[in-house]
Amino acid sequence: MSKLNLKKSGAGNEFGGIKDVFELIMKEEIYIRRDNLKENQFVDFSEKSYELLVGDQTAKLFAFKETAFRGLQIVHCDYDLNSDERISLDIESDVVEMHFRLSGNSTAVCDDGLQLYINSGQHSLLFHNDGQKKIDMHQSKNPGSFLEIRASIATVQDVFTEGNDFQKRFFEHLKEGRHYWEGYTLPITAQMYTVVQQLTSCTYSGMMKSYFLEAKIMELMLLQADAYANHDPQAQQIKSTDIDKLYAVKNYIDLNNGAPASLDFLSKSMMIPTKNLTSGFKQLFNCTVFEYRITVMMQQAVYLLQEEKLYVSEVSDRLGYANPQHFTAAFKKHFGYLPSALKA
Repeated sequence: MSKLNLKKSGAGNEFGGIKDVFELIMKEEIYIRRDNLKENQFVDFSEKSYELLVGDQTAKLFAFKETAFRGLQIVHCDYDLNSDERISLDIESDVVEMHFRLSGNSTAVCDDGLQLYINSGQHSLLFHNDGQKKIDMHQSKNPGSFLEIRASIATVQDVFTEGNDFQKRFFEHLKEGRHYWEGYTLPITAQMYTVVQQLTSCTYSGMMKSYFLEAKIMELMLLQADAYANHDPQAQQIKSTDIDKLYAVKNYIDLNNGAPASLDFLSKSMMIPTKNLTSGFKQLFNCTVFEYRITVMMQQAVYLLQEEKLYVSEVSDRLGYANPQHFTAAFKKHFGYLPSALKA
């Protein structure tokens, strides 16, 4: 993994030697040029990883993993900031962008004035054309993370022209050749979290990996399209006081893997009636409390198995399962394969 320790300044310093990964110019902000997805510049398969340590403090860290193939690019970024940071991105013509904010929040501003604020646990679908996008990565107490999938028009055209009404409407805007965003973000569903986890923990390599990732990208794109098609902005609104409590429930689940999380416990802890909790959570996050808790626990399980190299029995105990057999059964039901597959 490439690592740069960079100090911000007003000068236009250029850092060479890694232009195959990205071009970085430090001015008043970070500048990144992504791989081009135009058809005559498609690559069969490439993977890149690099880190940016901005300034003198390692707390201002961006860690990128990029995979590109056949007009598709996956960008997975984990970061830790002790202050807001601005990133400038070059955008080539005609790029569909799927964004999944896993933690933290940011504001994107395109050069034509289009602005998009996205919070933790939300996703969005956008179209960009030639220009530049500035992203304000906001400081947060906990590390931030997002998954961004970029696709050329040629790669996704059939999916949109043969899709549901939302996809067809989106494609009509896309053909006009200007930035387009539906105007709002939506909650990441339990199904989406599962596919995101499969994308970021794929055990295949080379071309086989690209085929697997391509299938999962299309699945995720269809889930996004269905979510937008089924979203009713005029649906009955959740009381504002309940929304704060529902987000508190979600945050509790995010931060307390394996801790008690029965409906009765959550209802009493967050002072929200059980009926409001169950119906409001489903409406706000498009999944049940149980489904969301399982998804978070399974994400943590993958991290513990892959990154911390814990044994299956240790992960089972860490997540509060009565025995490893119960954990193994839940893991296989969620992902379709045994947790031991990640230890091979």
